Amino acid sequence: MFPQFRNACRRNVTLNVENVGCLQKCWFTMPVLGERIPVPEVEPPKKAKKDKTPIIVCKRSEFNFYEGDTYPKFKPIELASRAWYHRKSKGDHFTIYPIKNIEGITNVTPSSNVTFKDFNLNWNLLKNLRDQYDIECPVEIQERAIPMILSGENVIIAAHTGCGKTLAYLLPLLHQILKWKDITDRHFNSPLGLIITPSKELAAQIAKVVIALTQDIDFNVKTIVGGQTKHLLMSKPIENVDLIIASLGTINKLVRDGLYKMDHVRITVLDEADSLFDGTFQAKLRQVLRNITFGFKQEHLHNTLPVTAQLMLVSATMPTDLIETLHDIVNTDSLQTASTNRLHHVHVLQKFIRLMKPDKPTMLLKMVKQKYLNDCPLIIFSNETSTCDWISMYLNEFNIRNVNLNGQMNLKLRRGMFSQFQCGNVTVLSTTDAGSRGLDTVMARQVLNYDLPTSTVDYIHRCGRIGRLGSPHDCKVTSFVARPLEIVLVQKIERAIRKKVPIPLCDVLKDANESDKIDSKYDQELQDMLDNIPDPKTSQYSEEYPTPY
Repeated sequence: MFPQFRNACRRNVTLNVENVGCLQKCWFTMPVLGERIPVPEVEPPKKAKKDKTPIIVCKRSEFNFYEGDTYPKFKPIELASRAWYHRKSKGDHFTIYPIKNIEGITNVTPSSNVTFKDFNLNWNLLKNLRDQYDIECPVEIQERAIPMILSGENVIIAAHTGCGKTLAYLLPLLHQILKWKDITDRHFNSPLGLIITPSKELAAQIAKVVIALTQDIDFNVKTIVGGQTKHLLMSKPIENVDLIIASLGTINKLVRDGLYKMDHVRITVLDEADSLFDGTFQAKLRQVLRNITFGFKQEHLHNTLPVTAQLMLVSATMPTDLIETLHDIVNTDSLQTASTNRLHHVHVLQKFIRLMKPDKPTMLLKMVKQKYLNDCPLIIFSNETSTCDWISMYLNEFNIRNVNLNGQMNLKLRRGMFSQFQCGNVTVLSTTDAGSRGLDTVMARQVLNYDLPTSTVDYIHRCGRIGRLGSPHDCKVTSFVARPLEIVLVQKIERAIRKKVPIPLCDVLKDANESDKIDSKYDQELQDMLDNIPDPKTSQYSEEYPTPY
């Protein structure tokens, strides 16, 4: 349009900046209108590999990870969550798919060649198992654990949540007690078996299974949970008891006051053992276990009650200080492990969404409303009781019917709330970690972590509420990520998946506190050194610390 300006637009304009103050003389060339500026080459994003099975699929496709992909040994792994500390990462997300084809990973489906009859268990137990639950063949953990328990070994049953651990120890336990009760004379209130749990709901759930397995069998089971202690101590019942299932705090008081005798206990189970070995429970647990004599291996003699008791520890996650805790209770060398190689691996689809904290209520309502309209059973986890209560009230404001479950509620109220969800009368459950361990939630199809826990142990147990034996196949875990410590937890999980190793057991809050303690200790030592430096004007300084010149 203006040919006379065509060449002028292609010229370079050279500017000279003279020294100004402390600035050095510099020359630079500035392109003007019409000049083509070279653009640095950027590596194109990875395209989706349609021929490979995805393990991690990200919003930014360059971070996708597929089966068969590997990382160099001595180079850092690029994480999709690496930049999530920045506010501009809002809206980023990635999804982890269940890992199926890692070397050594097997399924937990029932074996076609082995049945429970092959273990020579009590015929009436197997009949009730078939009639009540339509089960005839053991899954992997049951096939491994039952023979070890029947042989008298002290056993650690460590397997992922929902894979059948309860039946793995209940069937041999009931079989042994039914055999022993006919060959021994016992006093009243002297059980042969003891199952200890950290929560009331888990104790009631195990008792329900025991009652179903011992239907039409002469077997006495006693369930004792919090809220009954005072009544039992005042009334002092006298009864024949074969098996006691109790929460830890209650059985500790009753044993300490002499209401129940542990002299004849020959088989003891600690369900959710990692929780029982926590600092808040450990002292009470040791008080109970000291009343029972455990041997290296229980000897089964004909028509004679074994001299020592057998110990079983059951959980999806085991404490690292197990040996130190039990060293004066049982010979820790006697502990044999029955486990599966899917322990701490991902079993259901998991999605992590980066959000700002003010955006969480809106996203919560959006997701829950969709699931509520589709009658999809959903469990919402939060870290604090106050948050749990608020979520319940918030959803009620939008006519989303739900139930609330937390550790501060009355036992009867908690049972009623959970039974409504378990029976399908209500499809949304808002809970704290009080509902994350051991509870049978086969009907649930999705877990939503409104707050991520600070511990990978709690995260694993929350995920275990879905993807259980008998659960629907389209289960999913969704997690909101808003706080720095939550990002740390997500990065640990993502790094483990990309390395194709089990999720590490750690507590990011505890690790952060330990780091702060180390830093504060170092700062204090440094300050002490600075405070103790002598005054250079004194003669003492000149003698001990001579001047460098």
